[in-house]
Amino acid sequence: MKSKFKILARSNRAPLGVNAEKWQSIDGRFRALAAEIAPVLQPLTEAERRQLLRVGSINESFIRDFFAVLRDHPETVPPMLRPAEALRDWELREELAARHWALLELAQQVKDTMAGLESDAYATALAGYQAMVRGGSPAGLEPVVTKLRSHFANRATRASRTRAAKRKQEREAAANAATGSAPMASSNAAEPPSPPIRDGTSHLSLVA
Repeated sequence: MKSKFKILARSNRAPLGVNAEKWQSIDGRFRALAAEIAPVLQPLTEAERRQLLRVGSINESFIRDFFAVLRDHPETVPPMLRPAEALRDWELREELAARHWALLELAQQVKDTMAGLESDAYATALAGYQAMVRGGSPAGLEPVVTKLRSHFANRATRASRTRAAKRKQEREAAANAATGSAPMASSNAAEPPSPPIRDGTSHLSLVA
């Protein structure tokens, strides 16, 4: 039987020398950076975020031009606006923005590397699993192969339920359109897919 899974070219993504000691050093530097920048950061609650004015690229350009004028002519705005404090706040925002983009670039590189590693691992797992199925399970490994097979069975079951729920919704919509009645909410609507569970995976916290 020909395998339908193709193993992509491996690029040996994991460099040598990145051991547990190296990761501990990296984690320590992350935490040190977080602690150093913490005094200027002001986390918001969800309610506070909803109250903020929305600032797009056009408004950002307006703000930057305004503070350029304010820097040279602070006397042009009423004292009640506290121009000196406002200018300091904006300059802090500009300094944070530069570091923000650097962090985003680093985060994207981490995300790209993870995606490549996951792709390699998934291709290897698919091809390896099919080799186990074709070659027969060695003695004592039947439960392991059965567990691997269950992932595909569960996926097929979820897909089948989703298709059935979608067909039911389509039939109800067609019936409602024919009778002119409002659509009823279905209690059997397809549930959103559950997020993947990563057993044993811990998340680094930058908060001491």
